[in-house]
Amino acid sequence: MEVNNNMVKDKKKAFIIGAGNLGTALAKYDNFRNCGLNIVALFDNDKNKIGKPVNGVLVLDIARLPNLARKFNVDIAILTLPEQYAQIITNEIVRAGIKHIWNFTAAELIVPDDVNVKNESLAAKFMSFAQEL
Repeated sequence: MEVNNNMVKDKKKAFIIGAGNLGTALAKYDNFRNCGLNIVALFDNDKNKIGKPVNGVLVLDIARLPNLARKFNVDIAILTLPEQYAQIITNEIVRAGIKHIWNFTAAELIVPDDVNVKNESLAAKFMSFAQEL
């Protein structure tokens, strides 16, 4: 099995780009399914990660992202890769037709007006939390 395509018709389909610590943690978070998010595949360029499953979903070579995004009509790209690659991969995501990006990198992404970006800053959230201590 190459991608997790179970029950995707009723859920939003997402790719996680970056199969490092954060990407794999998000892929292992089973409550996303309850919220209507189906992680279809993870992508990375690390040959040691490619082909290995994370919570039943394979890590695929990043070069395959554009074709699979179109094939599976993916709704959301979740970016968990190093900041310096975020814009390059975002350009590929946009070309592949994905219109929603959940960005966990610190990069300020440049996208067309019809692409929605939700930035998550874990550092900012910690700073806000720390002020309450």
